[in-house]
Amino acid sequence: MKSKQAFLKEERLPELDFIGRFSMDDDAMVVAQAVREILGLSENYFEKVDKEGVFKFLRGKNQSRRCLCFYEWEISRQYP
Repeated sequence: MKSKQAFLKEERLPELDFIGRFSMDDDAMVVAQAVREILGLSENYFEKVDKEGVFKFLRGKNQSRRCLCFYEWEISRQYP
């Protein structure tokens, strides 16, 4: 049986231009601006989003760019 990594390498999914673009040494403001640009967010997007639904909103934005986002409790619930 193939490993997950081998399977994913064979799939040859399109590369994502933002993967590996920054490191821990980059300025946080520069990274934040790039994240907003990638996700299509304005600088004040949080003023327009329901505070209770902000994570759901951001998760949707992430997933639209083919990035998976999980709640920690979802993972721990499935893998106790």
